[in-house]
Amino acid sequence: VVLTLLPNCPPCLFTDPPCLPLVPVPIEGCYIVGSTEEAMAYIRDNDQANVRPGVQVVKPHNDATFPARSDIEIDVKTQDPDGWVGFVEFFANGVKIGAESIDFIVAPPPNQEQMFSLIWSNVTAGRYILAANATDDMGGATTSQPVTILVGDVPPLVPSVSIVATDPFASEKVSTNGTNTARFRIFRTGPTNLDLTVFYSVHGTASNGVDYVEIGNSLTIPAGRHSAAIVIVPIDDNLEEGIETVVVRLEPDPTLGPVARYEVGRPDKAAAIIVDDDLHRPPCKRLPDGSFHLCADKPDGFAFRLEVSEDLSAWVPLCTNVVTDGALHFVDPEALEHSHRFYRIVPQSNYVPEE
Repeated sequence: VVLTLLPNCPPCLFTDPPCLPLVPVPIEGCYIVGSTEEAMAYIRDNDQANVRPGVQVVKPHNDATFPARSDIEIDVKTQDPDGWVGFVEFFANGVKIGAESIDFIVAPPPNQEQMFSLIWSNVTAGRYILAANATDDMGGATTSQPVTILVGDVPPLVPSVSIVATDPFASEKVSTNGTNTARFRIFRTGPTNLDLTVFYSVHGTASNGVDYVEIGNSLTIPAGRHSAAIVIVPIDDNLEEGIETVVVRLEPDPTLGPVARYEVGRPDKAAAIIVDDDLHRPPCKRLPDGSFHLCADKPDGFAFRLEVSEDLSAWVPLCTNVVTDGALHFVDPEALEHSHRFYRIVPQSNYVPEE
């Protein structure tokens, strides 16, 4: 929409001396048009879902090295297909180290490349994973792929941790087989000669310590083991509550020191559901908190790998689970972050889960 101001009286009235127009006009209400005579506004079709922006850390490059106590320039490139980016946050090892925002007087056209920068000063020696989070003009946010840098002497490699819900279905109803629990498992890479304590936060519509036995905020993987389990034990409260979710998200090592005890890998969060009664199997559907519950009838004891795609071409494996309760369940806590997502399950032979 373009609005242009037009003059409302003969221009010669404002000369010195003023002229006499051929046709008499009233002086009252006359005005002249100033230097800003035109303004533009955009009308967007709200029938289309917001497309999240693209974001990439372009400097420093992956595996770059710096002397200790360096001032490190971090440059981030963003591009929003249907708008513009106004805010970028910078992170090192999951801890926010700065942010930059832009306020536009006139909004730029969509899909323009934008650059954001931060000088991270006096960085101590260590291995750091850098990432950026970009937020567009409609509130959509995207996190960049990580970039690893080394500052000072190279510290020893630290394990990467991830989490999956190996049994994402639990029921409050106690049967002859006992309580139907759900189970998360946290995995680590690398050596296993020491205990490793991993921190996490708990989310979802079910309340920790109210709808299920409290699970705290950390788990120790014992020496000699690659993983450890978090068991969700429902509490039967005799209330009709429908499907409730439990989401566990891994958190960075709280000590942003020279050597982190672990790095958070992917997937970094997983979800499970709690139902009132496992006699009525819940269908595949989007849950109230935005998670998506996938359920497929399969025979107990068989293993399947679950994969996800956004274009039906590139498939990313998420987890491998063994069927229990006569069905394969999966709860996707990231479904709300994508405009569309496709799932498929692939049979696995000779799969032995770690216990």
